[in-house]
Amino acid sequence: MINVAGRQRMLSQKMSKEFLLVAKGVDTAANKANLAATMALFEGSLWKLIQGSTADVLPAAPTQAVADQLFVVLALWSTFKTLLGGNVDTSPISASVLAEVASQSVPLLVQANAAVTLYVTAANDAGAKVPGTTVNIAGRQRMLSQRMSKEALLVALDVDAATNRENLNSTMTLFATSHAGLIGGDSNMDLPGTENECILAQMSKVEGLWVQFSEILTVIVQGGEITADMLGKIAELNPTLLAEANAAVQLFVASSPTCTPDGGGNPSGNNSSNLRGATSGTLMLAGVSSGATLAALIAISATTVL
Repeated sequence: MINVAGRQRMLSQKMSKEFLLVAKGVDTAANKANLAATMALFEGSLWKLIQGSTADVLPAAPTQAVADQLFVVLALWSTFKTLLGGNVDTSPISASVLAEVASQSVPLLVQANAAVTLYVTAANDAGAKVPGTTVNIAGRQRMLSQRMSKEALLVALDVDAATNRENLNSTMTLFATSHAGLIGGDSNMDLPGTENECILAQMSKVEGLWVQFSEILTVIVQGGEITADMLGKIAELNPTLLAEANAAVQLFVASSPTCTPDGGGNPSGNNSSNLRGATSGTLMLAGVSSGATLAALIAISATTVL
C-alpha cells in the first residue's frame, strides 16, 4: 500500500511534466497520450486506495485518518484534472495556465505525500517486516525524478524561472542524498542502508543514469542556455531513470530481495560491491550547490509497477 500511495506522488509530477512537454512542443502527440494515461492511472489508483481492490490485493484505507486524507487528495485532484484536461489541446498554452499548473501541482503533491506518511505510520503500527520509512523514501525517488523534469521545463518555459532554478537545485540535492542514504544509511532520514547485492546492483544502475541526468540539469540550475537537444535528452532519460528507480522500489519492498543471473538487478554486472560506503553522494552532487494482515498486504502490493 505504501508503494501504491507513494506512486501517486510520482504521478502528480509526471502528469505535470507531460503537460509542460506538450506546452514546449516536445513530441506533442506522444506526450498527450502519456498525459491521458497518467491521469487515468492516478484517478484509478486513488479510488482503489479509498475503496480497496480485490483484484489488486489492496485493502481500503486502513484507518480513518488515511481515509480522510485521501479525500483531501481527491478534492485537489478534481480541480487539477479539469485544468490539465481543459487546456492540453490549446495551442499555444497560455502563460497563466502554465503558472496555474505549476501552482496546483504543489498542494496535490504535498497532500499525496501526507497520505503516504499516514500509511507509513499504519504500517509501522502493524509491525510490517519491511521498514515503512525505507519504502517511503525509495518510492519518493520516483517522484523526485519527475519533479526535477517538471522544474527544468518550467525554467525552459520561463515560468518563475529564478524560483524554479532554486527548486530544481533543492530537488536534485534531495534525490542525491536520499540515494546515498538508501545505500549506506542515514540516521537523519531513519534509513538503515542495505547490504543486499540485488538492491546494490539496481541502485548502481540508477546512479549511472542519475550522473547523466544531473549533468544536464546542472546547466539549467547554473543559468546556462537551455537548448532543444537538452530538452530532448531530458525527455529521453527521464522515463528510464523512473523505470530503474521503480525497479529499486520493488526490491526494497520485498522482504527477501532476489535477482536473476541475467538481469533484474544482476550483481555481477554492476559495481554493487563498491557502491555501499563509496563516495556516491559526492559524485551525484557534483555541480549542485550547497495488524499482521496489513503488514502482509504491504509486501504483496510490491507487484504494482511504477
